[in-house]
Amino acid sequence: MERVCGESKTKVNTSKLEKYFVGEGLNGSNISISPWMSFKDLTSHLESTEWITVGVICNGSAKIQVNSRAYTMRPNSIFLLGKDSVVEDFKCSKACEGYLIRFSSSAFEALNLETSDLMSINMAINKNPIVEVDSNIITGLHCVAAQMLFTSRQESNTYRYRAVESLASALFYNLASIIISNHKRMSEFKLKSSRSEEIFRHFLRMVSEKCCEYRFVEYYAEELGITAKYLSLVCKRQSGKNASKIIDDAVIHKAKELLGQHGLSVNEIALKMNFVSQSFFGKYFKQRVGVSPSRYRGSKL
Repeated sequence: MERVCGESKTKVNTSKLEKYFVGEGLNGSNISISPWMSFKDLTSHLESTEWITVGVICNGSAKIQVNSRAYTMRPNSIFLLGKDSVVEDFKCSKACEGYLIRFSSSAFEALNLETSDLMSINMAINKNPIVEVDSNIITGLHCVAAQMLFTSRQESNTYRYRAVESLASALFYNLASIIISNHKRMSEFKLKSSRSEEIFRHFLRMVSEKCCEYRFVEYYAEELGITAKYLSLVCKRQSGKNASKIIDDAVIHKAKELLGQHGLSVNEIALKMNFVSQSFFGKYFKQRVGVSPSRYRGSKL
């Protein structure tokens, strides 16, 4: 089998990888990778979608306006677009090139990341959607993405789809790690945090630890010594979501995690998550996910 990337000690010439991005991209049920493209016509590729979009800027520069905020991107930049992101403007230099990686929400959920890490990713997408990284990290993404494209085209490979799925998992984890590390690094660089940022961080930590026990905003507000109304205002300013939505997201994430395991029945999960009954848990879950816990479990096992 041809090797897309060499040993880690050898500097990889990314121009040699571009040939793997030529032609058709990869369009799977949970992930897609575009061909290597000029970003001058990128706007048409950024319409509202249920998928999460990661754009990798390899050459040139660009300016993007997302959710009424303007950002500048340079080579070795990654931009993140969530399901609710609205791209209002995109301008780039003639030399701006790169590719898009898109993946479904279910693919991201399958990573089973810690709740606090998921929250960091959501905050990054809402507040800091541009990530500038070391060239070696960009090269690493090139290698995995190029290997996926190369493998998907090997018709003689009986296990090519399984191989692509394994590579996709590696790509997801790499991207998640990059986003989380960048978000934490940016938080650490802030020598003075505002009162609202401090409240929000404490709230996220509490939700991550106690969402199964307490699902009401009032509990967290009382613990923080503020009103529920003020807590929701802080959350809205910091993340674009109110406090109730953040709690619900954490509860549903935990419920999906437990439903994806074999050890507990739906009723046992309901009790473990402090719901008064399986029926109430089912209504809560279906209202937010669109399907019952049993049906969701059936689609995952």
